Amino acid sequence: MGCHTVIAPNRVQTLRIKDYWEAGQPIPWVRVNSEPDFVYFSHQPHLSAGLNCETCHGDVGQMDAVEPVGRMDMGWCLDCHLEQPEEKVARLTDCLVCHQ
Repeated sequence: MGCHTVIAPNRVQTLRIKDYWEAGQPIPWVRVNSEPDFVYFSHQPHLSAGLNCETCHGDVGQMDAVEPVGRMDMGWCLDCHLEQPEEKVARLTDCLVCHQ
């Protein structure tokens, strides 16, 4: 719910999610993006680097239904990491950062 305190907090779908969250019930997700089981992904390093949701997920706050905007595969991730200046985003050199 952290994102939805800022992104589309009063939209009908967000309020439905909030109801589940507040009741401590599992949210019946419809998966939009997925990674293979051998991939580990954490949003935290990306948020700490100053990236926002829209960087990878598009303008979800304006979408009626969330849709993938990128292919989110290894090549897509590497392209982004390698185009960033060294001081902005870590370069991926250790396979075990993402593959566990």
